[in-house]
Amino acid sequence: MPVTTSNTLWSILMGNMPLGQWVPIQTLYEIVEANYGEMLIEEDLSPVTPTNNEPTWHRNLRNVFQNKTATGDLLYDGNANYRIDRPTVWRMVKEAVNNLVGEITYRQIKDYINEHWENVNSGTITAQIIVLSVNHESRTHYPENIHPRQTNGKSPYDFLFNVGRGRVVKYNIEEHGNWEIYLNEENKPQIRLFEDPHQKIIYTPADIIWIKNVTNTELGEAYLNVGSRYSFFYSYCNPC
Repeated sequence: MPVTTSNTLWSILMGNMPLGQWVPIQTLYEIVEANYGEMLIEEDLSPVTPTNNEPTWHRNLRNVFQNKTATGDLLYDGNANYRIDRPTVWRMVKEAVNNLVGEITYRQIKDYINEHWENVNSGTITAQIIVLSVNHESRTHYPENIHPRQTNGKSPYDFLFNVGRGRVVKYNIEEHGNWEIYLNEENKPQIRLFEDPHQKIIYTPADIIWIKNVTNTELGEAYLNVGSRYSFFYSYCNPC
């Protein structure tokens, strides 16, 4: 199995690294561990060499630093400290949502971003909102969302829930459910609400839609009408 990709490591940092301040390399390791540690596989954790017990993913992360400082996406002070001044657009969207309340429109997100950063393309903002929305069917048109996964992990791209045309809220798995990106019969990525076939259904009193008293003097027990998922009746009556 291949190690975690450089793009994934960079995405974790871009989603969680403080902006506008120098951050020591050890703290960057800790950021990845805190937000992705459970997803690191054995190959990531294996020693770099037989004589160097440092985990392989540390070295791979430093390779990311080298590439991103060369492109100017990451600043380096020459003393093992790094800084990001201008985030990616999807990080801008996250910051906007975290500073707004309740149901949020695309327009509100764009207004926030335009107030804090210059020259951000409106179409790019729209695209990144879609990328971050777990239930938006078009999110699989973007490279961040072409590989299968469930939203109960720690992907930085599972952040919003679409509640209508041009409107989103912050994604909450307890409220909105566990969604997944899967490959359809044509091997193309699509989304759906994930349903675990092994998950037990727990009924509550709110699921009972009608009750019928049953008199059964011979067996002294009520019986269950095996019909729809929620339509059942019960009682215990011996005698009534």
